[in-house]
Amino acid sequence: MGTPDTPPSDRWTLYHLPLAARLTLAAFLISVGIRYFSALVQLHFQHSTPGEIMPTKKNVVEIFHGRVGAPPQSTVERLLTADESKPFTGAGQMRAAFFMKTEDWKETCEERARSSTKKKKVTKEERERASAELKNELIGKQRQGEIDAVVLWVKGGAPESSWKADKFTLPPDNADMPLTPSYAQKDDEGTHVKIRTLLKERCIRCHAKEGEDAGAAKYPLEEFTQWKPYTQVKASSAMSIEKLSQTTHVHLLGFSMLYGLTGLILALTSLPAWIRLPLAPLALVAQVIDISLWWLARLDAPTGPMLAEMIPVTGAIVAAALGLQILLSLFSLFRWFGNVVLVILIAVAIGGGYGLYQRVIDPHLDKERKALEATQAKDVKKDDKGKDQKKGGDAKKDNDKDAAPDKDKGDKNDGVKKDDDGKKDNDKGDKKGD
Repeated sequence: MGTPDTPPSDRWTLYHLPLAARLTLAAFLISVGIRYFSALVQLHFQHSTPGEIMPTKKNVVEIFHGRVGAPPQSTVERLLTADESKPFTGAGQMRAAFFMKTEDWKETCEERARSSTKKKKVTKEERERASAELKNELIGKQRQGEIDAVVLWVKGGAPESSWKADKFTLPPDNADMPLTPSYAQKDDEGTHVKIRTLLKERCIRCHAKEGEDAGAAKYPLEEFTQWKPYTQVKASSAMSIEKLSQTTHVHLLGFSMLYGLTGLILALTSLPAWIRLPLAPLALVAQVIDISLWWLARLDAPTGPMLAEMIPVTGAIVAAALGLQILLSLFSLFRWFGNVVLVILIAVAIGGGYGLYQRVIDPHLDKERKALEATQAKDVKKDDKGKDQKKGGDAKKDNDKDAAPDKDKGDKNDGVKKDDDGKKDNDKGDKKGD
């Protein structure tokens, strides 16, 4: 891949290294590029709006500053009231734990899909369609009632007494809401929810040391003391200080090592100084500014949201700087033959990436968009139904008010009529007496 040509200058460069060393550096640079791409994939699944390939400015503001103007929420309430199309993670939503992530719901959806399609084996789309249908039926309303009961418990301060007694009494206004019978008890005092049993079967089955999900097992919720931090209302919906500190540590330690090495490799190439001097440290400097903005975004509005909106810009600078460091360093390691091989590899990578986008990424994004649109349409339908019911109730009240005077008038007329009849009867009695 290279020939012992005379280096382009008298300054020592990477080209002076043996071929084996240069091949190792090339493999390292390529692996860094692949690793960065995998980080972008993770970023999409953790924080992007469904249908968007990368987080939008709105997503970034919500992550690092919090929802502007939104009332503060606890972690439990945020995860249970989030859109179900979001990722099933601690940064997305946990509603699915009451629906598609439960075995009995899956089996019911499977049976419903088989019954409607008359097929033994159904597709994922057919199961999801059956799930959407079930949510509009009693079983779906009962599952939603379970979520509402947990949220009400959290909003009520998540009392430990309710946890210990496995008995949370619903507010009177919510006493008649649909609930799965096995979790509900009714008596003269009202409707009670077996809150600990409900949380155990919907959440703790995964969030336990030996739970069904290895990832969720890292965040055990078997004891009330483990639940308490997640039930407390946060002043902001932004990423917690603990998680932000951990993320900062990982990025400064891990990514800075990579960016430092890629910058150092570029600095030792034969490229002109006007390229090497600004570009070699650029990824590191942009990374430090980027992480600084993560913390500064927590400032009060309008400063915090404004700084949060700059994070995608600094992130793009990091990505561009890293890409240039990798490409320019690769082409500086070899001469014409090695560079021809690199061009072929890059062309194959671009072609493969295009095919991946067309066959995998774009269909996935389109599916996410459709799921989000369906959820939004369903929410609009619910809002319209609620407004119609409210209008109907108001109209009924107005009719009752209008009917009240007529009723009073009718009662008065009946009274007058009765008095007249009484007088007539008395007159008849007087005549008989005469």
